[in-house]
Amino acid sequence: MSATLAFVTYAASIGLALILLGYFHARPWYIHTASLLFAFAIGISPPPEGWGGPAYDLTVGAAFTFLFVYGAAAPLFRQHVHHHPRLNLHAGV
Repeated sequence: MSATLAFVTYAASIGLALILLGYFHARPWYIHTASLLFAFAIGISPPPEGWGGPAYDLTVGAAFTFLFVYGAAAPLFRQHVHHHPRLNLHAGV
């Protein structure tokens, strides 16, 4: 496997995670916590018998990278809602 393929794959998984966070903003905290837990779960799991190899490593690595970035970068994409008092122009003040 070439280093370019690995770089492009990991960059795409990071980019997709950041694009989704930018578009949908941060979801509730438990979704991002679950994303981090799933990332660590697949990261420490051994490959099934006969599945080991470069393609498996690249796929699991990309999934881990996506889930980790999606979970860890969520606080940077929180949507800030500013509440301003409404101006009631029809009230006879």
